[in-house]
Amino acid sequence: MRRKRSGSAGSWPSINDTPSSRRPLLGPSVSVPEAAATAAREHHGLRRTDRILDDGSDGQFAGSQGSDDMQDEERPLLFRQSTIYGAMDSASYGGKTISFWGGVSLLVNNLTGPGMVVIPKLFQDAGYLPTIFVFIVVASCSYLSSCFLCEAMTHIPGNSNFQGRVELTYLAKRLFPHWAYMATLLGMCLFFGITIVSSVAISAQTMDDAILAAAGKTCAIMLGPKAVGTVCITDATPHYDNPFGDNITISIGFVVVLVLTIPMAFYNLDDNVWVQQGALIVIVLTTGVWTSDFFLAGISVARVPPVGSSMKGLLGTVMLNYAFVTSVPSWINEKKPEVRIHRSLWVSVAISTALFILVGLTGALAYRFGSGQDILSVLTNRRASGLRR
Repeated sequence: MRRKRSGSAGSWPSINDTPSSRRPLLGPSVSVPEAAATAAREHHGLRRTDRILDDGSDGQFAGSQGSDDMQDEERPLLFRQSTIYGAMDSASYGGKTISFWGGVSLLVNNLTGPGMVVIPKLFQDAGYLPTIFVFIVVASCSYLSSCFLCEAMTHIPGNSNFQGRVELTYLAKRLFPHWAYMATLLGMCLFFGITIVSSVAISAQTMDDAILAAAGKTCAIMLGPKAVGTVCITDATPHYDNPFGDNITISIGFVVVLVLTIPMAFYNLDDNVWVQQGALIVIVLTTGVWTSDFFLAGISVARVPPVGSSMKGLLGTVMLNYAFVTSVPSWINEKKPEVRIHRSLWVSVAISTALFILVGLTGALAYRFGSGQDILSVLTNRRASGLRR
C-alpha cells in the first residue's frame, strides 16, 4: 500500500503501513514511526549534520536506506545503489579506536610533507608578508574543504553518523557523474604518485646523509645516466644535495627506508597509530633542532624583506603542504565516535601552520638560500663557501 506524494508521480510508504520488523540499515534500533520519518528526512536531504560534525553524534537521525516499499526507480540516485555496508566484512576492519591525539598525529604527519624543506626559500623570494598571508588563506581553505568532505560523507545512506567506512574514491563514485569520478581517480593517482616519489627521495637522501655522518661511509648501486656500477663515498667526498649526485641510485639509505616503511603497509590504519604518534614527536624534535641551529647561526632581518621580488612557486608550494584532505576519510572511518571532527581538524592545521612559519621564517633569517637549495642541502653544506653570510 502506497501513498502518493502531492504534485509528484513518485510515492513513498505510509508510516502506518511500515512493517514492524523493518529497521534502518545501520544505527540504533528505533520505533516504526521514527524509522519511516528517518527515511523521509533523508529522502529530502534534511539531516542535521551540523551537530554530527561538531560532536560526532546525532540522537535523532540514524542511517537509513529508505523504505523497501519504494520501487528502485522512484528513489533518489543515492538510494538506488546498495550501500557500502552490504559487501563489507566489518570484523576484518577492527574497531574505531583512533583517539583525538592519534588523529591529530595522523593529520599533522600528512600535512608536514616534503614541501616543508623549501619554505625558507619562499620567505626570501616572496617576503614574509605575502608568504604568511598565503599560508593563512590556504590553511583556512584546507580546513573548510575537509569539513565539507566530512559533510558529504554523511550523505551516503547508512553513514549519517559515520557508522561505516566510506573512502574518498567510493564517495566520488556515489556522488559524481562517471566522468567526474574517473577524473577524481586520475587526479588522486597523480597526486599520490608525485607525493610518494618526492617523499621517498627526500627520506632516502636524508638517511644516506645520516649514515654518512654516523659511519663515515655509505654505498649505492648507480643506474645512470652519468654513471653505472657500485660506488661508495665518505664524509670527505664533496657533495651538494644528493650524496651520489644526479644519478639514479639504489643506496643503503633507500633500502633502509624501504625496510622501515613497507611492513607498515600490511597494518590497518588504527593498528599503526603509535607509529604516527612517534613520527609526530620526531617532527617536533626535528623542528626544534632546526630552529636552534638557525638561531645559533645568527639571525639577520636583512635576508627577508617584507615584500620580495618573486612570487614564483609561492601558491603551489604552500598548497602542496596542505594537500592532506585525501587522508581525512580514512581518519574519519577509524576515529572514536566521541572524537570531535572540527576540533581535530583545526588543531592539526594550526600546529602544522605554526611549524611551517617557524621553520620557514627562522631558516630564511639564518641562511642565504640559493637556487634549488633547501633546508637539508644548506644544513649539510653549511661550511661551504657562500652558504652563510
